[in-house]
Amino acid sequence: MDSYGVVALVVFISLCFLMAALLSFLAKRTPKWTVLVICVLLYAVSFTFSPGHSRELVGLVGFLRFMGIFGIIYGITIIRKKLQSQNQTKGPSLTR
Repeated sequence: MDSYGVVALVVFISLCFLMAALLSFLAKRTPKWTVLVICVLLYAVSFTFSPGHSRELVGLVGFLRFMGIFGIIYGITIIRKKLQSQNQTKGPSLTR
């Protein structure tokens, strides 16, 4: 791999970490469905590109798909935690 490929790889890996930090920031400050919707859109947008033989587009498509899958899993986890915390604050139900 040449030096340009290494730089591109480092850029895409650092973008993944920055995007993960952004998703956790958004998860704390927005409604519970926001992160999930954003990541489903990222995943859907990744299918609009045809990378061909370009390393940059292959990296972009990989980044979008990785962040889409990561964010979907993270978004579902956030929704489950928020729903569980809402159920715990309501207390036990008297009806069955």
